[in-house]
Amino acid sequence: HLEVPGLSTVTANDVDAAAVATITRNVAHNGVSPAAVTPSCADAVALMASHRAADRRFGAVDLDPYGSAAFLLDAAVTAVADGGLLAVTCTDLGVLCGNQVDAGYARYGASPMRGAFAHEMAVRLVVFATAAAAARHGRSVTLLLGAKIDFYVRIFVRLRDSKAGAKERLTTSALVHVCSGCHTPVTQPLGARKAPNKLTLVSAPAWGVSPPPPAGTCGLCGGRVAVGGPIYTPPLCDPTVVGELRTALGADATDLASADRLEALLALLQAEAAVATPLFLHLATMCKVLRCNAPPAAAVRAAVRAHGFGVALSHTDPQAVKTDAPPALVWEILVLWVARCKGDAVLAAARSAVAAADAAVGGRRDGVTAAPVAAASTATAPADATAAGGGDAAAAAAPASAVPPAAAAADAPPATAAATDAAA
Repeated sequence: HLEVPGLSTVTANDVDAAAVATITRNVAHNGVSPAAVTPSCADAVALMASHRAADRRFGAVDLDPYGSAAFLLDAAVTAVADGGLLAVTCTDLGVLCGNQVDAGYARYGASPMRGAFAHEMAVRLVVFATAAAAARHGRSVTLLLGAKIDFYVRIFVRLRDSKAGAKERLTTSALVHVCSGCHTPVTQPLGARKAPNKLTLVSAPAWGVSPPPPAGTCGLCGGRVAVGGPIYTPPLCDPTVVGELRTALGADATDLASADRLEALLALLQAEAAVATPLFLHLATMCKVLRCNAPPAAAVRAAVRAHGFGVALSHTDPQAVKTDAPPALVWEILVLWVARCKGDAVLAAARSAVAAADAAVGGRRDGVTAAPVAAASTATAPADATAAGGGDAAAAAAPASAVPPAAAAADAPPATAAATDAAA
């Protein structure tokens, strides 16, 4: 009530009587009128259900239980006014990150997966579950901001009374295919728009790799493919909202100890939103598969930009390569890096493969075969192979035959991304 301007009344609820006694003492300690903040000792589901009527709904509901908030979602989405705000916190990251797949599916209606991208997937699972709960009641959600912070997931969504919007969930949900060999995640959208008022199922993945064949093998390396999800696929924030938050944070006269951290988080989320791709490739994991030292992440991102694709960091991992480029292109860049480290013969073979791929698709590739990856990964790395500096890494990741000069000149990295990479 003291921190958020414009609030008329607040109901502060906990099922534990001792906690409610503490709430009551805090109200008096802060000099707030008991009429403004009402302590409540009740079951949260029952309390929210009693405010289901349109004229009794709350303008905002903030769920912050110990562990998962999944059991509160159905009641919460009915207790928020049309256009109101729902904030959800989940601290069960172990479940959300795939340590207990059965528990994750039972709570959120989707299968979590382990991997470098698990924390981002956890955020998307919570949004998916919240949207599912709202859709059951003819309501839609718009994600304003979602992030993994420390040991929890935190999301903010706006709720609307919209049966048509509830059906749009089909276009924002996707299964996730992950190879057990190269660990490449590929999303499989569930639906797309067929006509202005008609949706349809789709059968093609959103980016990069053809759907796994019936045998369930990866189109890049031939490894076995696991399936998880569904997850929420749009960006994890509304760039306009985040921009307003950054402006407000900069103008805040209070001395927030976490101001720098908040600014960094918001900047990363805003940059991520510019690349409309769920999940990401992970540089350290890819280099482990190729048995090589990792090049500087900024150099890899620069090479991807030079091919005309968007690329960003992830707020969940500094080694992330979040890009709308085909995964095969990022693998190819790393193959060239491996070839540079392992000798001229392998480099010549890799360049020959790149030249052939360029000729086949007119200089902008949508995919390559697995042969170069296999050749580089089976070569023996010299004992003194080390990661070169930024300039050498950029040259290795994007040699003359791999990066068309015109593309490199025309596609300079965005200012925000360039500044972030420079800092990295």
